[in-house]
Amino acid sequence: MHYCDASNYMDACYPVLLVSDTGMIRNPHYHAHSDTPDTLDYGKLEAFVETLAATIADFKADSDISKLIPEGSQEPAVFRPVGDG
Repeated sequence: MHYCDASNYMDACYPVLLVSDTGMIRNPHYHAHSDTPDTLDYGKLEAFVETLAATIADFKADSDISKLIPEGSQEPAVFRPVGDG
């Protein structure tokens, strides 16, 4: 069972950039019948989207994303955050 919305694309070897707030860990409604619009925190969603848009704009201005994709690669590149754990 896949918990990632991008899994089907990764399985088919499409390039994927997944930005997640780890909702599947924190939200008891994630992918359940109770996962309805009224269970979302739209204030947090707005803040997330604004931050993501600014981050992408900064990244685009400073980087060439094509450098992150191995030339001729048939496998999706998987990037995982580095944490304290």
